[in-house]
Amino acid sequence: RRVHGGGVVWDAGIVLVHYLHRRFGPAGLRGKRVIEIGAGTGFVGLCCAMLGADVYITDLGQILDLTHRNAARNASLVA
Repeated sequence: RRVHGGGVVWDAGIVLVHYLHRRFGPAGLRGKRVIEIGAGTGFVGLCCAMLGADVYITDLGQILDLTHRNAARNASLVA
């Protein structure tokens, strides 16, 4: 089954995560709420959770299966 763009970690997401980490540091998003709309792999949302944020991740139904699997695989990295 083809996922289209939802199965890709885009360069813009990597740049955003680097920025957030530099700007706020580890646990710098603690107490913040983040919503990632059109999350695909959930990369940005998962990284925000690693920085301490409460994260809500959304996408289309057929892509959410991938997002849920990635979240489960990385749950041990989230504080």
